[in-house]
Amino acid sequence: MRRPSFFSAHCRRCGVLSSLLHTHTHIHTMGKTPFRLRMVQYMLSPNEQNVLGGLVKDLPSTIQKKISDNFFEITAFCLVPGFGTYYYAKSTVEKEKIAHRY
Repeated sequence: MRRPSFFSAHCRRCGVLSSLLHTHTHIHTMGKTPFRLRMVQYMLSPNEQNVLGGLVKDLPSTIQKKISDNFFEITAFCLVPGFGTYYYAKSTVEKEKIAHRY
């Protein structure tokens, strides 16, 4: 039996061991007419399993960079409408309280 290399894949349907980008045809039937189904199968090598390792590696510095690069958009489109809505609601409640006194 051939030993799997770094870029190898194993077809689950027919048991063939081949390259990472693996195209193959199988005959399938849906109803009465058989047809050929082509599939591409991607797999990770057992030697390289650190897929999401760099995702949280420099998370604080990445977040700081994203905020500093987009400071205007964050303030103009997120913070200002949020605070505006809060203060509008607060003033409306105060006006209703005063209106009920008289």
